[in-house]
Amino acid sequence: MVKKKEIVIVGANKLGASLAKILFSNEKINVKAVVKTGYEEEKREYLKDLGIKVVDSWDEIINKDSVDLIIELTGNDEIYRTLYRDVSGKVAITGKVTGQIMETVFKHIWETEKISKGTGNEIEAQPREHTKTDQAIKLFYDELEKKNKELKERDKLKSEFISTVSHELRTPLTIIREGVSLINDKIFGDINRQQSDILVDVLESVDRLTKIINDLLSISRIESGKLKLQREEVDTADLINNIVRAFGIKAQSKKITFESKLRDSLPNIFGDKDRLMQVLTNLIGNAIKFTPEKGRITIEAKTVGDAVEISVSDTGIGITRDDIPKVFDRFQQFGRTPGPGERGTGLGLAISKDIVELHGGRIWITSEVNKGSVFSFIIPRFEASKSMCSKIMKDLFDKMKKEGKKEDFSLIGVNIGNMDKIKSSQEEKETGRVMSTVADAIRGYVSRQEDIVMPYRSGTILIVLPQTDLSGGKAVCKRIEDNLSPSITIMEKNLDLNINLDINYVVLNIPEDAKNIEGLMQKLEKVLKIK
Repeated sequence: MVKKKEIVIVGANKLGASLAKILFSNEKINVKAVVKTGYEEEKREYLKDLGIKVVDSWDEIINKDSVDLIIELTGNDEIYRTLYRDVSGKVAITGKVTGQIMETVFKHIWETEKISKGTGNEIEAQPREHTKTDQAIKLFYDELEKKNKELKERDKLKSEFISTVSHELRTPLTIIREGVSLINDKIFGDINRQQSDILVDVLESVDRLTKIINDLLSISRIESGKLKLQREEVDTADLINNIVRAFGIKAQSKKITFESKLRDSLPNIFGDKDRLMQVLTNLIGNAIKFTPEKGRITIEAKTVGDAVEISVSDTGIGITRDDIPKVFDRFQQFGRTPGPGERGTGLGLAISKDIVELHGGRIWITSEVNKGSVFSFIIPRFEASKSMCSKIMKDLFDKMKKEGKKEDFSLIGVNIGNMDKIKSSQEEKETGRVMSTVADAIRGYVSRQEDIVMPYRSGTILIVLPQTDLSGGKAVCKRIEDNLSPSITIMEKNLDLNINLDINYVVLNIPEDAKNIEGLMQKLEKVLKIK
């Protein structure tokens, strides 16, 4: 018996419902579900008689291993990009030609399906011209595949173009800013007040343009999968206190009360400190921009299960209910007023969403017009780093298999054997700094972009080397050990440690030492005696 192709249709509109009805009658295809998105006029009644499931989110239904094709029919670019990122290689999108083919298929089905009305009951439809229908569906699939390939190529070219142009602009902008700053600081001679005011305007414009370029670079890296997180143990309270200090003066200039409310014993989080600062900078920058004078902005953090929830609330202008679903879309801006004033790219919230999701978290908003907004996001606690590291490696390994690449996967474990003694002699915050310092040093000796360095637990740092055989893993480990050993004394001095760092190394590999990630991690913990 031939296994049916599992199909998911995104878009519960007339087009999606009609396509579901067609594919439903094909014995080689199983329509697993139709996903409604809120961007289309729903036609749920078209699907009612067929018994096809209608769901609110593809997360409920799409299993990467069991769905063969996802057909996106809303025409919404943001939905397609999200799907393409989450389940790359299985997503198709309709174009003009495809739409015409689909219309022909629909017409053919409606003309050949006859319903008897004489008895008052529906009876079996007359035999359909299966051969013609199958040919039309095959043509439809071929066109979808072609359009999908073209779109991927265009998307790749666009990301590369944005990245190249942005990089080329950053250097001259840096030179311009430095030159203007030198003149404004009177390094080359006195200037009058009017000249200084003009130079300050130039500096502000350069900074604004630099932010736009950085946003474009971030979005192109995210879309191309080149944005890599430098995960470490992050002190949540320090992260929030630093951002409050950074924006304190700006909030004060608008007479806005800016405060933080942190729970006692707030756990550390597992993430990229710089990228999390970027998220908070975007959220607080927007809050200050859209909160009137004498308003209030509050940052709160609390523990929620295996994660920490961070919220930024304001008493600003708020966002309408209709606009809330589009808040995290690219190039979306709300609450802009005509005339002079601060302007952005409409990319900040989209970038924030992508960064949070790369951390394995999620972000959401609640808002009411003229009362304010609350942006909240969750990031895994550092205590959950064991499961997070395993998930990251499993996703990477599964991607290798799916792309048909050789299943060589090496893992280096670098363990600080006397971490318990260091913990007993240092504050908890300082032990996190020890791990971060060693991890940062190791990153300098790992050359490939696809390699990952991340803290694990009990003083262990993992170096993940996809598509690397055991001999290659051992070569990287030797390079790390040869370069790290002479630096240990300097690290101990900079960290003000009264205990010498005892560092051990182990190299493991799939398929040499285990068949899968779970087996690899079990062996790592056994060899390094990780509790």
